[in-house]
Amino acid sequence: HRAMKVVAPHGGGLKVPADVSVTFTVGIGPRSEGGFISIDLAVSLPGVPRAEAEALVAKATTLPLFQRNPRGNVDVRLTVV
Repeated sequence: HRAMKVVAPHGGGLKVPADVSVTFTVGIGPRSEGGFISIDLAVSLPGVPRAEAEALVAKATTLPLFQRNPRGNVDVRLTVV
């Protein structure tokens, strides 16, 4: 959620709620696309309209700290819940 706090001030004044939560599930095993790891992130931003929450999450994924994906072989899927 730190990445969302970094980009939020640049998104028209949107504030990340204090009760934000990110739940992740890691899958390990061969994938048809190659690689062995998949990560599912479910982001909850209570009180934030869905379209704004999705835009905030998408913007957060552009930060370098999120882009560090070893050799591009980790499948990361994001869902706003």
